[in-house]
This record gives sequence, structure tokens and C-alpha cells, in this order.
Amino acid sequence: MESHVCPLDQQRCKPVDMARMMNKIAVQRPYFAFETLYQTASPEWDIWGDFVPEQPLGLEVGPLAIAEAGRHLAILGSCAVAMPQASDERIYYLAIRAVWVREALLAQMTPRLTARARVVERTQKRARASTELLFDGKLIGALEVEYQILSENLFDTLFGNYREDQCPAVAVSPFRKALDLKPAFIKRHAAIARSLPGTSAPSAGHFPHYPMWPVALVMYGLTQVFAALLEKRLKRPFLFKVLEAQVQAHRLVSAHEQLTFYAGLKSLSRNRKRCRVCCRVSLGLKPIASLKVTLAIEERVGDQAQRPNTTSAATPSPTAIEQPPSDNAARPCRYQPSCPS
Repeated sequence: MESHVCPLDQQRCKPVDMARMMNKIAVQRPYFAFETLYQTASPEWDIWGDFVPEQPLGLEVGPLAIAEAGRHLAILGSCAVAMPQASDERIYYLAIRAVWVREALLAQMTPRLTARARVVERTQKRARASTELLFDGKLIGALEVEYQILSENLFDTLFGNYREDQCPAVAVSPFRKALDLKPAFIKRHAAIARSLPGTSAPSAGHFPHYPMWPVALVMYGLTQVFAALLEKRLKRPFLFKVLEAQVQAHRLVSAHEQLTFYAGLKSLSRNRKRCRVCCRVSLGLKPIASLKVTLAIEERVGDQAQRPNTTSAATPSPTAIEQPPSDNAARPCRYQPSCPS
């Protein structure tokens, strides 16, 4: 493979074979969306990659949705961990915890973003990676990710009941559109929605032959639910940006299962420009994942009402969650907002 010029600092860099890397980490396209992977002469970072954002922003401010940022950065972090791995060895890296901190705000959509990752620590069963998201050399945000490491045999032992021999090819990435959710409850302090019954979550390329809910897609659904909650509470046009986020994934679940998404408002500043939201996703009584976020809220003015989209598909409604019928809205909420530790 020929070397190419690094987009950040014009130094020579070494390409990383993406086909081999995807096989190493058991992730394929379209869930794996990097256009290039490479290493630089700098010893500070183990691997770099460039990608084009694809998911709709909804009411979120930024060059991409926070859940999509988590998806790409977590994948690149696993690539960093897998660098010394034999090319024919397939290892499953399950992101179990992550912390996001926004460093700078880039409001406009961009055609391409750069990410970089380095290994912080690794044992036989766990690994931790530090990742950063950049545009034109400017740091946008950082994500620290912790992984559970499973061999191919152990992964199949644990999740073999999800295995499907057929792995249908997709012509267009299913991650280019919002997640369809059915509202179940929405009041001033809490909102609940569910994935549509009888449908399967988009999972193409995410652990092929084992269709399961990707953690990033679960997080994307939660952002839609807390956006709907804020619409109910604020009753005015607004946009939000995620300043900090803490993610915890408790278990993997089949993509064919119907999940429940809950968002609870923990605090709202007096000027209504900052809030904390606590979210969780469950399958029946089983916890699937949790999310705690700190948001900055701003007025939506002028042409912000017509938000650009990175895809050719029609832009969905801000949350892709319609308001529930009035009889649902009238029921008392028996779910109290609580953040898992």
C-alpha cells in the first residue's frame, strides 16, 4: 500500500489495512464508517482515522450527533487496542463504559472529521482507550472508553443463541436516519418511549452474524427521548449541545427485542440554559444501558429552524417521536428519575 499525506500536519504517515483491522475487531461496514486509517510518526497516538458524519442531528448542535461521535471513537479505540493483534485473530471489544467531554463547539456541519486514539491500559480481559475528535486540527471533544475483551470462542459461547447464518448485505447505511420510537409517556419531568414492535434494530456491520442492539444506537435513541422531554418542558424553539456524558452498557441484547427508553430531568437552571438528564434503557426489568448528560440549551433562531442534514434522505422530525395521545399524557408517572451509580 502506498503512503499518503496526513491531513492534519502534512507529514508522511503509514496507512493501516482497514480490511484486516475490521476482521480483527469483528466490525464491518456500514457500522464501521472510516474512510481511512493511518499511523503518524508521533508516538503519542496509536492510530488515526477520517470519516464523514451520517446521522441526523435532530435538535443537537455540532458537526455530528454525540451518539455517532461515540460510535466512531469507540471503534477507533478498539482499533488501537487491536494493533498488536495477529491479523487472523478475531477479538470482540465490548464498550462497557465511556465518558465524553466537549472541548470546543463547532456548530456547522462538516464534510469530514478526524479521530485519533491511544491505548491507556490493557489486560487479558479489559482495555481502556483515550480518543479525540478533531476538525482541521482543532479539538472538538474527547471520549475515554473501557472495553471488555472476548475471544471469538467465548463470544460465541455467550451469544451463540443470537447467531444467524444469513448476513444480508445493505446498499445504504441504515444509520443515516433517526431511530423510530413509539411514545408511551411524556410529562414535564420524564418521558418514556419504546422501539417499534415487530421490527429489528439496525445492526448491519456490528458484530456480523450476531444481530444485536449497538450501544451507540441505544444512546442515539435516548437523545431523541430527552429531546422530546425538553420540548415538553421548555415549550419554545431550542437546540442543545452535550457538554458531558457518562455511558454505561450493562448487557448486549438481540436486535429483535423491543426496548424501553426512559429520560428523566434531574435539574434545570433558573435561566433554562443548562440541565442534567438521566436516562436508561431496559428490556422488561433487565437494565441494558444508562446515560447521564449535562446539556447546554440555546435559542433556535433564524435559519436554524431549517437544519442541514448530512444525508440525502429527508430530515426527520426533531425527535422522531410523536406526542402521545392525551389519555397517556394524563396518567401519573410512576417512574422517578434516578441515575445509576
